[in-house]
Amino acid sequence: METDSFFWQLLNKLPETLFALLGLPIERAADYRFDALEIKKSYRLDGIFVPAKKRMPLYFVEVQFQRNPAFYPNLLGKVYSYLEANDPSQKWIAVALFAQRSLEPKRQPDCEALVEKGYVCPIYLDELEVPDQATPGLKILQLVTAPENEARERVSELMRESRQQIDCERGQRIVE
Repeated sequence: METDSFFWQLLNKLPETLFALLGLPIERAADYRFDALEIKKSYRLDGIFVPAKKRMPLYFVEVQFQRNPAFYPNLLGKVYSYLEANDPSQKWIAVALFAQRSLEPKRQPDCEALVEKGYVCPIYLDELEVPDQATPGLKILQLVTAPENEARERVSELMRESRQQIDCERGQRIVE
């Protein structure tokens, strides 16, 4: 007999077993239906930074510019699916880029714990503090949520700075 089959039969016929195992009132079993489900879903990551050295963390990047209550379950599904298919012991950090704080859905306690431990890092682009000496990439990110009149001025400044780059190829990448 297969182990999965054994446990499915046991939990299907005696569902109170799970609740007894968890130290919960076995009467709760009456409020549940037990099923074995096949879940197939394809995920597409917005981006992932894969380190050259295994001891460095992976960085998953997801961008969210509209309200989506399922954002965090979806993000964590992507992270854990990747880890399962590659290296489950790999260190990781998931960066959630929100246009603004109001687009971030309410975090469930499990997700809140991942934020507190630094595994999930929400960033709100409209609150991004960018110093004058910031990298061009940060200055470009700041443009995404800047008011139109302010954005025009910042684009002109960024174009001037990029043309003054010693490395012409890098300056061209910034302009692009």
